Amino acid sequence: MPLSLPKIEAFPEPQWERHFHRQAGWIGSDCAYSVPLDAERTLWLFGDTYFGEVRDGRRVNATLVMGNSIAIQQGTDARTARLQFFFGDRAGDKPTAFIRPRTSRGWF
Repeated sequence: MPLSLPKIEAFPEPQWERHFHRQAGWIGSDCAYSVPLDAERTLWLFGDTYFGEVRDGRRVNATLVMGNSIAIQQGTDARTARLQFFFGDRAGDKPTAFIRPRTSRGWF
């Protein structure tokens, strides 16, 4: 019996782009998932993340954080919403993944 999969569509949301086109700190990730926490807050879960600076459209002084980072979005209107990004503890001058395995084996 063939497997029937639901049709899923995704559309760009240009009004939200300014929150993710950043010049310093969190500057990108290879995946993102959003989870509503309540009527005004959303948890963002990111995969491997770049932390650093962007100059002239290029990453400079950037560190790839293997693992993950998160953000909390406050508000639902793209014009007024705020996002605060979080990493784990710093290892020297480099941020670490927000969620880490208890041992050095494995990834989250």
